[in-house]
Amino acid sequence: MIFISYIFSLTWLLLQNDPEAKRILDKLSSTYNTKVAMEQSFKYTIKTPEEKEQNYEGKVTFKTEMYRIQLHEQEIIFDGKDQYTFLKKQNEIQITRPASTEVKFNPSALIALLNSSKYANRMLAQEKLNGIILKVIDFKPTNIKDNVFKIKLYYQPNDNSISKIEFFEKNGNRISIQFKKLIK
Repeated sequence: MIFISYIFSLTWLLLQNDPEAKRILDKLSSTYNTKVAMEQSFKYTIKTPEEKEQNYEGKVTFKTEMYRIQLHEQEIIFDGKDQYTFLKKQNEIQITRPASTEVKFNPSALIALLNSSKYANRMLAQEKLNGIILKVIDFKPTNIKDNVFKIKLYYQPNDNSISKIEFFEKNGNRISIQFKKLIK
């Protein structure tokens, strides 16, 4: 009986949200949930256990729930409801309706998701990236069935923006998006 109480107590502690992380998410929300269009260039990295690391560079323009991603071989436009993917090489457009959890490139939707009850968070030690000291927030899904078991968000306090975000998947994949300067 004592062991079961210990497990429940430990689980509760792990699912507590850090007040400092909440303040940072609220600040980020005020930055990214603006009616003014903003733009950030980024480097997108995919690491898989079986394959060589893949790197892509691009630019994302976003305004509230809408965004446009420009990559070398494709362009993705999301109008808040439907996603249009233009594959340049094939001269083809694919139209999909993404799930609400597919928010990697939409900062305002990502922040809202991370700030919801679907994720528990805690502050980690600060880290240095490209000579800049960043605050790091660790997120764990409250649903253990999620494919992503951890998300790390690197916060730039100087301009109140996301510098980097990493997604850790159960299959061993690691997805990293490193953002450059936010242009308002």
